Amino acid sequence: MPSYKDQDGKIHYIDDKRHEHLLPGGCIAITDAEAESLQNPPVTLAEAKDNAINEVKAEANRRIERIVPIWKQINSLADGDPDDVFAITVIPIRNASNEIENEINAKLEVGTVLAFDITNHNLWPE
Repeated sequence: MPSYKDQDGKIHYIDDKRHEHLLPGGCIAITDAEAESLQNPPVTLAEAKDNAINEVKAEANRRIERIVPIWKQINSLADGDPDDVFAITVIPIRNASNEIENEINAKLEVGTVLAFDITNHNLWPE
C-alpha cells in the first residue's frame, strides 16, 4: 500500500497510485519504513525514565500488597497501631523504590533505562 507524507508530517495511505490525485497538496511518497518511523517515533530519555519509574512504583505496590493486603493496612490504621506493619513491611519497600528510582534518574541513555531490570533488582527486600 503506497504511503505518503503531507507538509504537516501526517501519513496518508491509498490503495492504488491511481488515487494520488485525492491526496492533500504537497504530499510526497515515502517508504513503509519511513511511515512506520513517523507513526512510532523512538522513545525519548525522559519518556523512558517516566515509564520505568511508574514500573518501579507498580512493583513496590505489588510487593507491599502481597505481604500486607490493603484491607490489613486499613485495619491497622483503624486500630491505631500502624507502626508495626509499616515499619516492618512498607518502609523498606518504599526506601528500595526510592533508591531504584534514583538509579533510573541517573541513567543517561534510553537503552540503559529500557534494559533496567526493575522486578529483579537487588535492592528489593526479601
